[in-house]
Amino acid sequence: MRKALTAILAIIIISVSVCAQTKEAETARRRWWISMSLASVFDTNITHDEQQISSFGLVPSLGFHFRDNPETPSFEADYEVGLHRYTNTDEFNRVSHNLTTVYRRQLVKRFYSKTTTEISLKGSSEDRDINNNYIFEQQFQYRFPQHQSCRVSQRIDSSGIR
Repeated sequence: MRKALTAILAIIIISVSVCAQTKEAETARRRWWISMSLASVFDTNITHDEQQISSFGLVPSLGFHFRDNPETPSFEADYEVGLHRYTNTDEFNRVSHNLTTVYRRQLVKRFYSKTTTEISLKGSSEDRDINNNYIFEQQFQYRFPQHQSCRVSQRIDSSGIR
């Protein structure tokens, strides 16, 4: 009986692993997809001051993702909106927006360019910070033979705290 249970458990684990790998492969080949998440937060001092207000929060978020080519995308765009709600305070209740775009291009035979922009309004769905970020990043990559590379990048980051 013990061997049968072990065998059944092993089959379940292997099938779940194969199923997860298949889903990841299918996701990698899609042009459009939607994601949803729900995060929970508990903080014994959410305001980080002497009042020490305990708070519990939920952050449901919804994301839209796009690639121009499922196999080798040159353009990608991700948008996520999150609804932040906390108990015992209204200071951190908000709707946050995050937009990220990436553009890749082969300039010459071994020389590539990657441009990334990110705009985050009122934080993201992953943090409690209430700030606006505007980021522009340009990378140039020369691909050496035999999988060696050298990267040079320039990043401009403009952050504004509420």
